[in-house]
Amino acid sequence: MVRTQIYLSQEERDRLDAIAQANGISRSDLVRTAVAEYLTGRYDGVAGDVMQRCCGLWSARDDLPDLRRMRDDWTRRP
Repeated sequence: MVRTQIYLSQEERDRLDAIAQANGISRSDLVRTAVAEYLTGRYDGVAGDVMQRCCGLWSARDDLPDLRRMRDDWTRRP
């Protein structure tokens, strides 16, 4: 592991401490876990690549219902 220094507001530090204490782990463990989850969920390369390839996937299709009208119908129903 590499030692890393970050700046947090007092509120952020207090909230992290409370979460860490409630889970019986250190603040450092909590931060490492949060960073790992953030990177895995957002920046693992796969999710972003899949989303990019799916963008506009059905834009040329003319056999799909008008989703805007369908949504409007849903919001008008009592």
